[in-house]
Amino acid sequence: MRLNQFQYLLSLAEHGSFSKAAQELFVAQPSISQAIKEMEEELGILILRRSNKGISFTPQGKVVLEKAQNIMDEIDSLKLLAQTDRRDVQGNVTIGISPHMLSFLLTDILIDFKSSYPNINLELKEADILSIVKDLDNTKVDLGLIFVCKPDRLGVGNKMKREQLEIYELFTTNMRLVARKDHPLFSVQKPLMLEDTFHYPHIVYSEVLRQMVLDLYSHCGKMGKMTVMNNLDSIRHCVAKTDGITLMIDCLLGDGSTSFENEQLLSLPVEDFQSVCTAVCIRNHGTMTLCEEVILEHLLESTSFYKNEDVAKILNP
Repeated sequence: MRLNQFQYLLSLAEHGSFSKAAQELFVAQPSISQAIKEMEEELGILILRRSNKGISFTPQGKVVLEKAQNIMDEIDSLKLLAQTDRRDVQGNVTIGISPHMLSFLLTDILIDFKSSYPNINLELKEADILSIVKDLDNTKVDLGLIFVCKPDRLGVGNKMKREQLEIYELFTTNMRLVARKDHPLFSVQKPLMLEDTFHYPHIVYSEVLRQMVLDLYSHCGKMGKMTVMNNLDSIRHCVAKTDGITLMIDCLLGDGSTSFENEQLLSLPVEDFQSVCTAVCIRNHGTMTLCEEVILEHLLESTSFYKNEDVAKILNP
């Protein structure tokens, strides 16, 4: 028997259906069904009754469910014991961070991490994506936290593969063209296209995004005014006060974001522009230090809320 079979049973008991359990656990429904079937065959008993109305546990199945709960409780207690021991870990870790990631997500996560692991010293280096990949190659940073976008016009994914970096996917979101809510483009009566946004000034973070924008509009002619600002607060202010347009990830515009709570910025509904972004943690191959290990575990756990079952495989299209 496997631990995930016990986990599947507990989720089935909570949700009452294979589909809802699969959705919660981010696994395919047939995988859960097959795992329970194998468990029934191994034990030689019927655990679940299946019908058009859903599922129910047999009397023997209820006994198995109770024991599964006990097993998972013991596993959780062991994890807690290990976590308690790890709170005494000491060391220094340098993290290269994309500013979009830092602004929307990492501040609260890192504050929480420091409260759990006070003896791990974190040094954060804010930089653009390609600089972080380069710093990893030159061992100037230990971990990198970046967004990789699809289409990958700058070849970031290929560069990470060439450098043989380890890549850990955290979650997926979208990149949007953003403007103030009373921008003239919102009054356009026809479906909004990229060419409609071309002649407005663009404000972007870093040379990397400037090149992305130039490539994005390459079919429209020579690009007009574009400003590069290495500060997201300044970009936010300029977009809110002018007719400027910027590129921003969905997470910075959602209801759960505090980054724009006092601004009136909205995503432009551009029909011929779509860019899916995956947040990843990257590191060089080699032995992972205990400090790096606990940081990575904390990141994966803290960002699990943003995952969904349709996560785009940007790095392996």
